[in-house]
Amino acid sequence: KLSGVPRPLGDFTELGAVVAEKFNGLPLQSIIMKAALLPGYADRGTLAVAARQTGEWLRAFHRATADMPEPFDAAALVRELERLCDNCRGEGLDEPAIRTILSGTRSVLARSKKTLPSSAVLNDFTPLNVIVGEQGIGICDYARMSPRGTSFNDAAMFLAAVEALEKYPFCNRSITGQVQQQFLEAYGASPSDLGVLRVLKMRALLSMFA
Repeated sequence: KLSGVPRPLGDFTELGAVVAEKFNGLPLQSIIMKAALLPGYADRGTLAVAARQTGEWLRAFHRATADMPEPFDAAALVRELERLCDNCRGEGLDEPAIRTILSGTRSVLARSKKTLPSSAVLNDFTPLNVIVGEQGIGICDYARMSPRGTSFNDAAMFLAAVEALEKYPFCNRSITGQVQQQFLEAYGASPSDLGVLRVLKMRALLSMFA
């Protein structure tokens, strides 16, 4: 019953296809880029509303598919970040930056919860797959969805994908910061959740550039 999900219209598996609804609208990434390129566009409120609706949609999706909380292996996450940092040395990540990342991670995870929310996870929740239309938000890609996983992975992937847009010279921190803030407020992350989300976002960013 969640809106913004394309409904199947026909099953043609014998022909290798399933036909589903198509959403009309613009990818959120296109709106972000438009706000970056056109001075004053972000001040109209369109971008902020779209970011809030995206956070609300993801929260509703995770609630609709919620499962029992799953154990959080902080030590395994630190080891993964160490490996990713090592892989990023060739991309210009220097030793002081690696030490800052890992020390900050250990500090955050030392205060983190022992379990994290679990639900269906899209695994590719990015601004490019969020369609903004007149009727609200639609999500167009479910190819990598898994029936259960850590819910925060979707939110972290979105935040990382937004931040990665700063690689374009005209897409500055004021634009990406606004999108992330509005998304997080709508998603309803608690203060204790924000630290874990920052670590998961860093993992996603390092994975993109490793």
